[in-house]
Amino acid sequence: MTKIYFAGAENQSHLKELNRFKIHNILMTYFTIPSNHLSKTSSNVFLDSGAYSAFTQNKEVNLEKYIKFIKKNESRLTIYASLDVIGDAEKTYSNFKIMKEAGLNPIPTFHRGEDFKWLKKYENEPYIALGGMVRDTKKLLIPWMKKCFQAIPSSQKVHGFGMTSPLLISMFPFYSVDSTSWLAGQKYGDFYCFSKGKIRIKKINKKANVGTKDYMKINKWNLVQWKKYADYLEEKDGIQKIKNKWIKA
Repeated sequence: MTKIYFAGAENQSHLKELNRFKIHNILMTYFTIPSNHLSKTSSNVFLDSGAYSAFTQNKEVNLEKYIKFIKKNESRLTIYASLDVIGDAEKTYSNFKIMKEAGLNPIPTFHRGEDFKWLKKYENEPYIALGGMVRDTKKLLIPWMKKCFQAIPSSQKVHGFGMTSPLLISMFPFYSVDSTSWLAGQKYGDFYCFSKGKIRIKKINKKANVGTKDYMKINKWNLVQWKKYADYLEEKDGIQKIKNKWIKA
């Protein structure tokens, strides 16, 4: 079983759409939440710090403010991630320890490219995340993920940030994943189709005359397809083709 968290839910209009389609697992990003105000929702909220978004804009997320925000909204959060620092595993670990000392229980993130000694430091945590995978191809990710899952205790839950590939989910026992791919219709005019346990993207011809209303229709179509995919993964116990025995080999 793998849970999909629909990312991009900090946008009020997006949140309304998710609620309308009865999608209960959503991911909000602290860095991009308007005025740092958490919208009311009955959904299971996964809060990410937004460190990567801040990094791309040459900004930083203030750790003290992030801690205060979590404490203020902790009863409305199902899960929340530690504040990572892109390119600095030591600082990422330091932030995690500070948040723990503040009485919080955040999910730490191990990023692609970091020394595996940092992954080992999180071995006693019940839930961790793998990150830094957005720009990499599946060919590069597979051997790295295999190495990760060889080192991760089988009892530990693993989240994949920005990773909803059917191939990778079928190969590795992720407890949860997330992405904003369901918004591709509104952003790029791309649309998805769910069939036989897989979700596939279809590109619209750039020469096609696609207007704003068409993009919105595509977005609603995508939301339905992604909900079908999410429901399938949650109901399909044991979807992973490759067992832990293979991973540990």
